[in-house]
Amino acid sequence: MALDEFKLVPIPADGDSAVVAGPETRCRDEEGTIFCEWVAGMLDSPRIPKSQMFTSLGDGGGYATFVFSKGADGVNRLRRIEVRSNMDYLDGMLPPMTQKFGEPTVSTREVQNAYGATFESSTYLWRNEESTIELTTRCERVTLICLTYSHTELESLEAERERTRKGDPTTRL
Repeated sequence: MALDEFKLVPIPADGDSAVVAGPETRCRDEEGTIFCEWVAGMLDSPRIPKSQMFTSLGDGGGYATFVFSKGADGVNRLRRIEVRSNMDYLDGMLPPMTQKFGEPTVSTREVQNAYGATFESSTYLWRNEESTIELTTRCERVTLICLTYSHTELESLEAERERTRKGDPTTRL
């Protein structure tokens, strides 16, 4: 999907849509990569700045960031969708994804919080020729889950651009 098309997509409203004021798509450009979020204000607090909207996914959801970069045709295209959410939503997101995409490949590792307590982090991976979906528990913080959709071709193009921009790692030593 092209960035111009994305900006025209109606922003989904949850059950609390009656209290949301002025939903909009906001984008920022960071060195040619475009990051977009759905933001809104609250009707009962009009002076508070708009903040990122919660997006429902299955019986869970989270806060989505849409990442665009130039495709082979030079048009900014949706390369990745990143959703950050609370671990409490895992049971509402994982079963519908497994039902839709099949059994994932699962890997686990141990993570540690700032106090030294350890937890198991699991990564659920669905992959086909066009895209990858990755759901990781206890990402970034032990209370978070991260869901990422990546478009394979666009991710490869962006990785090549990054290598070109930074140069050969052996020459940077």
